[in-house]
Amino acid sequence: MNIKIFDQIPANTVFATGITANAVGGLNMSGTGELLYWAAVKGNANDWALYCSRNRDIDYIRAFGDKVHFEDHILNVMAADKEVMKRYRH
Repeated sequence: MNIKIFDQIPANTVFATGITANAVGGLNMSGTGELLYWAAVKGNANDWALYCSRNRDIDYIRAFGDKVHFEDHILNVMAADKEVMKRYRH
C-alpha cells in the first residue's frame, strides 16, 4: 500500500484483513504455529495499527486483539511503503 491509497481510506475503518501463522514468517506473536486472524485499522488521527487474535470475528479483533508491534511481522502479512509505516501507531 502506498500513501496515496492510505490517505483515501476513511478514519476508523478496517482496511485489510487476513489469516497467517503464529510463527516465523507470519505474525509470530508467541510462536505456537496456530492460525491468527488479523485486521489493519485506520485510526482517527490519520494513523493505523494491526491487531490479531485467534478469534476470527473482525469486530472482536478490532476491540480486543493484540496489537502487533514489530515492523517485520507487520510486513510479513501486509505490503506497506515507508510513508505508510511512518503512520503506524505503536
